[in-house]
Amino acid sequence: MRFLMFSLILNPENYAFNPYAVPVLVTAMSIFLLGVVVLILERKASTSLSFFLLTFMTAAWLFSFSWMYFAINKDTALMWVKIAYLAVPSIPSAVYLFTTEILKKRRQRKWILRITWTLSLLFIIAIFNTHSLIGNLRHYSWGYYPQYHWLGIPYLTFFFGVMILTLIEYWKEYQRTTSHIHEIRIKSFLTAFVIGYLGSLDYLAKYGIALYPFGYIPIFIFVVIAARTIVRYHLVDITPSLAANEIIATMADPLIVCDPEGKIRVVNRAACLLSGRREKVLLGEPLESLLAPSRDILYNLDQILKAHKVPEQEMIFLTREGEEIPVSVSMARLSSKNKEDTSQGAVIIARDIRENKRIKRILENAYKGLEERVDERTLELAKTNQKLKSEIVAHQKAQEALQQSEQQYRLLFEKNPHPMWVYDEKALRFLAVNRVAVEHYGYSEEEFLKRTLHDIYAPEKTPNPLEQVTQHHGLTSEGIRLHQKKDGTKISVEITSNSILFQGSPAILVLANDVTERLKMDHMKSEFISTVSHELKTPLTSIQGALEIINHKMVGEIPEQAVKMIDIAFRNCERLVRLINDLLDTQKIEAGRMDFNKKTMDLVTLVTQAIDINKTFASQFSVQFELKNHLPPGIKVHVDSDRFTQALTNLLSNGAKFSPSKDQVTVSLEPLDQKVRISVTNHGPQIPASFQNHLFEKFSQEDTSNTRQRSGTGLGLWITKEIIEKLGGKIGFQSEKDGQTTFYIDLPIWPLKEIQAETKSSTLRRFA
Repeated sequence: MRFLMFSLILNPENYAFNPYAVPVLVTAMSIFLLGVVVLILERKASTSLSFFLLTFMTAAWLFSFSWMYFAINKDTALMWVKIAYLAVPSIPSAVYLFTTEILKKRRQRKWILRITWTLSLLFIIAIFNTHSLIGNLRHYSWGYYPQYHWLGIPYLTFFFGVMILTLIEYWKEYQRTTSHIHEIRIKSFLTAFVIGYLGSLDYLAKYGIALYPFGYIPIFIFVVIAARTIVRYHLVDITPSLAANEIIATMADPLIVCDPEGKIRVVNRAACLLSGRREKVLLGEPLESLLAPSRDILYNLDQILKAHKVPEQEMIFLTREGEEIPVSVSMARLSSKNKEDTSQGAVIIARDIRENKRIKRILENAYKGLEERVDERTLELAKTNQKLKSEIVAHQKAQEALQQSEQQYRLLFEKNPHPMWVYDEKALRFLAVNRVAVEHYGYSEEEFLKRTLHDIYAPEKTPNPLEQVTQHHGLTSEGIRLHQKKDGTKISVEITSNSILFQGSPAILVLANDVTERLKMDHMKSEFISTVSHELKTPLTSIQGALEIINHKMVGEIPEQAVKMIDIAFRNCERLVRLINDLLDTQKIEAGRMDFNKKTMDLVTLVTQAIDINKTFASQFSVQFELKNHLPPGIKVHVDSDRFTQALTNLLSNGAKFSPSKDQVTVSLEPLDQKVRISVTNHGPQIPASFQNHLFEKFSQEDTSNTRQRSGTGLGLWITKEIIEKLGGKIGFQSEKDGQTTFYIDLPIWPLKEIQAETKSSTLRRFA
């Protein structure tokens, strides 16, 4: 039978969705949740337990009826009806129990409570063993619904009788109470129950009247009103007796209550923690077991019991391990409220004063140290006072110097032969301009001060000024900008700026040097060099070719004396061609017209080819090249092979020229993180420290006889640096005192990857 009941209830094929069941189920869950919340908030007090019982019974009724609506066959619906009627007959008794709890009348109404609960139990037994109450089920439009038999009339009499009795209890309490909060609470619950009892109209359908059972609606309204009442006014008033246990339990100081014989009767949690003993161990123990041996505590207890006043005093508290803890003890007499006013014992509150004593010792030591420091500080203050006087004098002098400096600044600003202005660092608005700027740009001073940097920049040539304003750290050269005068004339200006404070706000001081004419002259010079170079290169190439043919005796034998002269002429032609090529490369780089055709190339192959190309040149100086390869196989770089060879050739030729005769120039290839380093090392004269900062500048040559003996234009290293940087690399050098000089090129590996930890053994190759 039990298996059949569970199989019917748990079989999903016995159910179908019914919209009439959903609000009933939601109401059931809401009222159950309200009961749980009240149980938690009211800390499981008797009122909260009785309220939870009421909400549980009501939620069980609505929950079971919702699944009765979901059921599609009569047997399943009947099972849910029987489950529901485990709770339904108990609802009137639960309502009356809650009423007596909240009205504090449970003891007075205990016989009525016993009768109601007995009747509820009898109705439940009758439902499960007979058909006297639930005779049958009828299928309405909203689903199955139970039909009452002859026992329905007695049950309804019981239900409505308890309902009326409950409302009478609330009404009498409402008229009698003097507490405003309690009056509001009773009124709210009275209203909630009156509305909730409207749900009893659901009984009409149990007698064949096809009225939809909307009782869940007043029940839901009951939940809302009850929840609001409980949240705002709680179930009971908070009184001193109600709060006493909580106060004792949460006290931070140990509390002990003893009887007239000095036996411990009450202790709080703090006393247990301080003594290291459990509550059941302490109860019944003599009070002196917690204190160090002393007659004072017994004497004071006797005085308290005799109603004498005992001032707060210090005693020693003993823990279970025997540790002595200093405490400050307060004692008060407990007396009965009878006419004899007999003593019932004493209340003892002990406050742990270990921290107080520690702080007191610290303060005493600090006070002693403070006196010493006051004397020291007095002497220091005297010295500081003298120092401040000196600083005040120095400050006055500094102020005078600042005023003089400001006057000089104004004079330099106003009398400077170049345009100068000050603008706001954020808004780019002009704050001040000198006379030359006004004359040079054509704006009046008032017009200038109404404008920003945008107004003087040539829009079609120059990016947004905001993009060009950088962080200023001291004097900064911003390069050349294209400006526009008031009349539309465009000028090129070289900007030098510095961050300053202008009238207390951050600003930028600018000096603008008009370089329009200089740039025109530079352009003309570049064009002239280009023209001359091109005009000279063609005939020189022809002359060089003719001399090479003659030198190789391709036109016949020539006299021995002429051979030497032709060789000198050929070498001079080579030098002039190199000079012209350097000038042309310089002109291309400056104009941004040097083309780069980058490809992925094997680095070792490129370096080997460059060495092969330059070995003939090195032989003129009796110098050999040596390659040391420390790279793993397959290292590639993304470069223009011709430009890379040109750059490396410059380093190799310089290494050969400046090496002693019969020496060797070492070319090393080494991994460097995600890069590769190509180093060219020779043993020649050290590069002077004074010349090292100018080494990569145009036309830079050290002015020594050794340098003049070796022909050069002073452009090779500058061109090499420009090429390497265009290839995404970096060039540098190291010059030692022993004459060893190393020029190196760092290039990124293509594609970027981790270089193998184990490098191959060095491969040594010699080139003649």
